[in-house]
Amino acid sequence: MNSDNIDDVRQSADSYVKEHYWGYLILLGIISLAIVACIVFSGTFNISNVPALILPLVFFFVGYCYLWNIAYKKLQHVFMQQFAQTIGYSYTPTIDIKTLNAKLFTLGNGSGRVLDVMSGIYKTRPVRIFNFDFSIPGGKTPMNITYTVLEVTIENSLPNIILNSKDKDFVPKAIYKPDNNEHVMLEGDFNDYFSLYVPKGFETDAYTIFSPDKMVTLIDKAKNFSFEFNGNHVYIFSDQQIETREQMQKFFDFSDYLYLSFGHSLEIVGK
Repeated sequence: MNSDNIDDVRQSADSYVKEHYWGYLILLGIISLAIVACIVFSGTFNISNVPALILPLVFFFVGYCYLWNIAYKKLQHVFMQQFAQTIGYSYTPTIDIKTLNAKLFTLGNGSGRVLDVMSGIYKTRPVRIFNFDFSIPGGKTPMNITYTVLEVTIENSLPNIILNSKDKDFVPKAIYKPDNNEHVMLEGDFNDYFSLYVPKGFETDAYTIFSPDKMVTLIDKAKNFSFEFNGNHVYIFSDQQIETREQMQKFFDFSDYLYLSFGHSLEIVGK
């Protein structure tokens, strides 16, 4: 599979299961039929036992989902390696999350992992793209969440400014409350899309970075992204794990937009 270009991880996972795990699928089918035979020929089968015939279908479906999940995780790693090669970046399977200084990486109470790291230089700026995986309480079993993150290193040092997306699919808006940061309200309908948190005393810096024209373009182009400015790093959090080449290319190109749109403002604030 490494030699095939992956354009869509989910679609490729379906094909991978059929091509590489067909033996397991046959075994699942045989076991499912055996379950049916046991139910039908048990000697006590009657019309009231018909609902029990659903059990073999459930067994096959659960088995298929298990195989699909294995294939999906394997191909997600390959997909990230392939994209790194396409854009001329290096790839490493993981890095220590403690080397990242964004507060958003504290999500998951220590369960967070940084996976599939692509590293390179974009217009003189060091850039990394990776997947951030963590778990949160979710009923009887923890809920696993993965976001794709873009990190840009800049020359200046910035205060810890957090811009949380209010997109309905972005979980941190509900489970992450920045400490020691003031909730700053900006003009217009920007507050309908984002929540802005700024260290006390740095409100003016926020107004410099998020000028009216920047707010308009963020609503238009990035309302499903969350941002954190911390020291000499800017982090952009997608609201999901990116799984297609088209989406990843757009996410990568967003660093160009960030540089062109915010570069001058960040230089002023960082002085």
